[in-house]
Amino acid sequence: MKTKLFLISACLGLFAVAPLAVAQQNKEVKPKPAAHVVQKITVTASHVYFDGTIKDLIMSDDRFLVLARGLKVGKLESMLDSDEMKFTLFAPTNDALTDLPQERFVEVFNSQEEMRDLIFSHMVRGNYDLIAIMDHGDFKSMSGEEIDIDILNGLEIEEHNLKFANIVTKNGVVHIIDGVIPTNDIVDI
Repeated sequence: MKTKLFLISACLGLFAVAPLAVAQQNKEVKPKPAAHVVQKITVTASHVYFDGTIKDLIMSDDRFLVLARGLKVGKLESMLDSDEMKFTLFAPTNDALTDLPQERFVEVFNSQEEMRDLIFSHMVRGNYDLIAIMDHGDFKSMSGEEIDIDILNGLEIEEHNLKFANIVTKNGVVHIIDGVIPTNDIVDI
């Protein structure tokens, strides 16, 4: 019995000392400064305000390195840099785009026309934040196809999860999704 009590008190003693050791370890670790800040970002309760255009956001965010390359291939940089028109972009992440079948990925990234069609399938004319999307329902993309919005299973855009919503830019709103919206040429992704 004494042995059991001794083991229990020894274990409790370790649990009491362990946080102190971790605290001392954490105290010595200094945070690394950010490499650089590209644009000013303001966060509110429901929106993130990015001080730049959709193009600026895509080109400066590491989640969109592949999409940034796509903007160049499709020659859409100036369109998404202009604040003459407002757009909503359901932006696929790097992982979403690189999950395309290899042959299809190479095809799309070597064709201006196919890249434009792919990116236009993720774009809608106008500013639509999350509330407006839920109120509006389905949308017609700039490539002419319907974008199915499902609010019954959380919020899905063409059966892809919405990862982050309401990034407001000078020329529209960006919502991050984890998949690629199919076009007429890209089916069953």
